[in-house]
Amino acid sequence: VLNGTNATDVDYDDDSLYNNTNSSDSADDDYDDDDETEDESAELDKNNDKDNDIDNPNDNAIVDDEPEKYAEWGHWKFYDGSKDIRPEGDYCAEFPNRDIPEDKFPENAWQADAVYVNHFLDEANNLISRAKEAIYSEYGHGKPLPASELVKRSKMFQLDMLDFSKGDKPPPAKSSTNGGWTTKKSFEGLVRRLLHAMMTNDTFTVVLGGHSAAAGHGNHFLQSYTMQFHMLMEPIFNRLGVTLITRNLAHGGLGTLQSSLGSRSIYGDQVDLLLWDSGMTENYAPAMDIFARQAILGGERVPVIWGGLPTVLKMLNEKAGVDVGFFGTGFAGVPLTLDEEQVETLPFAAQYLNCDRQRLDLCNSPDNRFRTKCWIDRDDVTPPVTQRDHAASQVSWHPGFRNHHLVGNVLAFTILDALEDAVSLWSEITVMQGHPLPDEN
Repeated sequence: VLNGTNATDVDYDDDSLYNNTNSSDSADDDYDDDDETEDESAELDKNNDKDNDIDNPNDNAIVDDEPEKYAEWGHWKFYDGSKDIRPEGDYCAEFPNRDIPEDKFPENAWQADAVYVNHFLDEANNLISRAKEAIYSEYGHGKPLPASELVKRSKMFQLDMLDFSKGDKPPPAKSSTNGGWTTKKSFEGLVRRLLHAMMTNDTFTVVLGGHSAAAGHGNHFLQSYTMQFHMLMEPIFNRLGVTLITRNLAHGGLGTLQSSLGSRSIYGDQVDLLLWDSGMTENYAPAMDIFARQAILGGERVPVIWGGLPTVLKMLNEKAGVDVGFFGTGFAGVPLTLDEEQVETLPFAAQYLNCDRQRLDLCNSPDNRFRTKCWIDRDDVTPPVTQRDHAASQVSWHPGFRNHHLVGNVLAFTILDALEDAVSLWSEITVMQGHPLPDEN
C-alpha cells in the first residue's frame, strides 16, 4: 500500500481477509468422492489439518525450509508442543470482561503452563524487536549503527513521559516531532490493557474519529494512517493471540460532534484506544470534551484517549483519571529532501516528506504526495464512464500517503513499546510468583 497499490472494498471484520484457506463450496464442486483413494484421503486430511492450524497463531512455527529467506530478519519459531491436551472452548468468555480468576484457569490451560508461557514470551519479545527494527529501517536507520546514531534514531518515536502533578505541561501540538507524549500512569494503563488482552485472548480495538485529513481523503482508504497501522500490527497481534480491530471512522465536513452523540452505536462500546484528530474543523474544547465523555460513559470499556487538544487531555487525566496521550509526527527521524536528484538516494518511505525550505515545492507537489491511480487502461474493456486520473480531494490540507504511513508507524511504535513492556512485566512477575499470572496483575 505504501507503494500505491489500489484500494478495494473490504470488510475489516471479515475473518476471510486474513484466512488463506480455500472456499469449501468450490472445493466440493470439483471433488469426486468416487475417485478418492485411501492414500489420497489420508493425505487430504493431513493437508486440511495443516490449513486449519493456521487460524491458531500458537499452533505451528513457520517451517524453516528456506533459511536464506529469514536470514536477515528472522521469523516466528514458537509452537505449542502440547496442543492436544489443551482444554476446548473459550474458558475466559464466561467471566465479565474476560477477567478469569487465576484459580479458574483449567489445569492444562496454556496460561498455567510455565514452559509454554516462557517460550512464548521469548518469541513475542523477538517479534516485537524485529517489527521496531523494520520500522527504523524504512527511514534509513536500520542496524548496524554506531552508538551515537542508535541514540539519535530512538528520538524519532520516543514518547515524552509527563507528570502533571509536578507541573509538567503538554507541549504545543505542532512541536511534537517525536512519538508524542503521555503520562507514566497512562502508559502503565495501556501496558496492563495489552497484557490482559494477551492473557485472555481478547480483542484490542482502535477507533479514529476525525476530519477529512484524518480520514485519508485524497488517498486510497487503505493508505490512511489507521489502516497503515492495522496492516502492520494485525499480524503481530495475531501471533500474540489477540484480535486487533481497527476502525477509521473519520470523515469530512462536520468532524466528530454529531457522531459523538451516538458514540456507543457509531464508534463502538468496547474501544481500547480512541483517537481524536479533528483539530482542523473542531479546534475548540467542547467538541473534543463531548467526544471523550460520551465514549467514557457509554462504553463497556473506558478507552485510552489519544490525540486531540492538550488542555482537554490534561483535564481528563487530572479530573477523571483517564489514561491519555498524544501522537507526534515522527519527523525527528525523517531525512531532509534537498532536490530532485538527492531525493532518489533516500529510502522510499522518507522521500518528499521533509523538504528543505528552499525546495518546499517538492513536498507540496501532488505528484509527489499522492499515489492513487485506480484504473489501468486495457484493450478488452471500455469503462462506461470516464475514469479519473487520481482520487478526488487532493488539496493542500490533505496529507499524502507517505505522511499517513509515517503517522501509522508512530502509532504502531507506541503500541510496540507498550507490548514490549507487557511481555517484560509478564515474565518478571511469573518468574517470582509462578503461573498463571496472579489476579492483581
